[in-house]
Amino acid sequence: MNGIVKMRDLDFDKSLFKNYLTGTVLDELLCSYRGLPKGVNYMIIGDPGVGKTTIILDMIADIGMRNPKLKILFISAEMNQIDLAVYV
Repeated sequence: MNGIVKMRDLDFDKSLFKNYLTGTVLDELLCSYRGLPKGVNYMIIGDPGVGKTTIILDMIADIGMRNPKLKILFISAEMNQIDLAVYV
């Protein structure tokens, strides 16, 4: 055996390829396959005060309500605990 694995020989759980849906218009805007793909890290950048945190936390809440057992990690490089508590 030479250690080469052919893609056609691999078997993946079909649930790995189902995107997370928010149930909002963002599902259509952010990905051509609707929703957010699983296992992907996202970095949201933009000017201060344009609504990045508000939109992302709203999306996280929508996805979390549709997937109650899902664990989501939100990291902000600019917010302290007090700032984050105001949003949550």
